[in-house]
Amino acid sequence: MSVLLLISCSEPDEVTTEGTTGSKEIQCYLLKYGFPGFDKDNNILYPTEFEYKGNRIVKRLQYIMFAGNRILSGTEEIHYNEQALPVKITGPNTSYEEVVQEIFYDSGNRMIRKEKTVSLSPSGAKIIYDTRYNYDSMNRINSYIQTVNNHLTGETRVFNYTVSYDQNGNLAETKREVTINQVQSQEITTYSNYDSQKNALSAINVPFDEFLLTRYSKNNYGKIISINYYDGKLTGSGSTSTITYNQYNEHGYPLIGEYRCE
Repeated sequence: MSVLLLISCSEPDEVTTEGTTGSKEIQCYLLKYGFPGFDKDNNILYPTEFEYKGNRIVKRLQYIMFAGNRILSGTEEIHYNEQALPVKITGPNTSYEEVVQEIFYDSGNRMIRKEKTVSLSPSGAKIIYDTRYNYDSMNRINSYIQTVNNHLTGETRVFNYTVSYDQNGNLAETKREVTINQVQSQEITTYSNYDSQKNALSAINVPFDEFLLTRYSKNNYGKIISINYYDGKLTGSGSTSTITYNQYNEHGYPLIGEYRCE
């Protein structure tokens, strides 16, 4: 399946830059992100918004579009330690589950473990995702192991991930492997067709799962291909998503979000 996502929107009121302007250093923050929808008056509505306290993301709000309206679908709150490192993410919570993620670091302030607990209602059962991370010489995640303990079903599954980057420092491939009933399954996802502009996600300092690896990239990917194997055999035709960035702001960031600079 091929999905073409086109970004075409006007210049935001606030834009982003890096480094210095004259002798003043500019710090920039991503405020809104995602492929936008539009209301009945053609105003841009982004699916993700970040709230800050100083330079720290303290809340993420996620929305869905329905009949020209934007509806809040989930809220996450981020908590920090004395070293200004995010150590807990709470939410999004619903009437049937509560989510808490705890984050642990080594002496070099690298995230080495994340434990996500999903508490189900009304049973009280828990699903625990325990993830351990490894790094390459450039302090990028290059592999990790996730153990999923489902207390509701009594099942435990172990997923092995490997990660590679291209010569330009952009995310190139992720591979996920799991063995169930002595049969191995694989999912391989490749990232390509990068532009030469600045990565909109590089400023995200909180290890949200969906931005965990793409924020390492220098540029913005234009194509994702995912294929699956079961017992060594290709299953299905896979999926392909392509992204065309039609516009960038004056500092080289794609208009797939809005930015604040100070």
